[in-house]
Amino acid sequence: MGLEQHICELLREESGFDASSISQGSLSRVLRQRMDALEEDSLATYTKLLDHDVNERMILLDSLLVGETWFFRTPAAFTELVAYLKPRSRRSEEPPFRIYSLACSSGEEPYSIAMSLLDAGFLESEFHITGVDLNGARLATARAGMYSERSFHGKDLRFRKRYFTVEDRSYVIQDRVRRCVSFVHGNLLQSDWYQDAQSVHAVFCRNVLIYFNERDRERVLKHIETMLASDGRLFVGPAEIGQWLRGRFSPTGVSAAFCYQREQEQKPSVESLISSIRFPDLFARIPDPIQPDTSSSSALVSSSVPEPKAELPAPPRPVMDHEDAEEIGETAPRLSPWAAIRNLADQGQVDQAVRQAEELINQGNMEVEGRYLLGVFCLARNRFHDAESWFRQALYLKPDHQESLMVLLQLMERLDRSDEAQTLRQRLSRLSHGAGKDDV
Repeated sequence: MGLEQHICELLREESGFDASSISQGSLSRVLRQRMDALEEDSLATYTKLLDHDVNERMILLDSLLVGETWFFRTPAAFTELVAYLKPRSRRSEEPPFRIYSLACSSGEEPYSIAMSLLDAGFLESEFHITGVDLNGARLATARAGMYSERSFHGKDLRFRKRYFTVEDRSYVIQDRVRRCVSFVHGNLLQSDWYQDAQSVHAVFCRNVLIYFNERDRERVLKHIETMLASDGRLFVGPAEIGQWLRGRFSPTGVSAAFCYQREQEQKPSVESLISSIRFPDLFARIPDPIQPDTSSSSALVSSSVPEPKAELPAPPRPVMDHEDAEEIGETAPRLSPWAAIRNLADQGQVDQAVRQAEELINQGNMEVEGRYLLGVFCLARNRFHDAESWFRQALYLKPDHQESLMVLLQLMERLDRSDEAQTLRQRLSRLSHGAGKDDV
């Protein structure tokens, strides 16, 4: 066994980390960085250090996993959680909602969950969040609740004013949020941390499963199955949808939330899988216009096709408090033509949406958003070949178009085109870890 292979086996035994989830070049680069930091030239000597020093193993593992995170990463997941819990609001005598954030790192995710629920009007006594992580240093950061600018991404940072105070150029989370969250040191492959985690309402396990091999991934999913209530929700990362969850969980809610529920009966067919997908929230960015496509002489979608049986339900509104609503105002910007068509489909008026889509195509008006929507319309009518063509056109023009990648991945898996599905999964994984469009 080579030294690097021995190191990978050490990390797998420690945490379940599967070295095949990263490239050989990345492994070698991180090993060299750690050796340089310790002023060690010999890989053999460094390997001996890893054999006996658990702290160095944790530092190496953390470097390999690129544990960067930030508040409200993938906002649709938090909106979906609120939409799921709101109708189930607790009476005073009932136990609180229980939510787990697995591999919670430095705490941005569980605190984001807490802020979302507080914004939605939940009382502190109505829910509790438990963050679990293997890295003690990151858990210490989470418990301290002190963050730098790196933990805040995006333009809408109004929550920072509501829930943080500024101290010495750091942002310190307020006690009312801190009281809603507790942190536990735990290895996801072991059972000690989840023995008391029964009838949990939601589990966030995002961008974690991609680092496990098949055997260890199965162990983690069995733990989650044991934890979840019968109607509980599992939130995963964009590269973790589809095949790994099939047979255990089925998709629910808006597709951009990557939310699943325990499968109660039979596995969904392609048709039921696609009909369960709702369009992502309209506050997501609408792509910029592109040049008209003149390579196709006729539309792939026809309004003469019968209306699909299942209507596409409207997505939940984003979480927003009264103060934020006043800041935004009541005047909404004029929707682009494709956004208006998306609105029609969300309201169940699919025939009208298709007719307007065809009119735009005939006028030479074509955007990435339009190609994605036409792919969805084809899926709703079981025209899988045409749907694939539209999604691939969208990805040719915008390689990091996450919606097209996600739905095309599920379609390829259901059509048993596993090699193509794996390629799409890898692209989603790179995208979820911040790769630029040229790297996807």
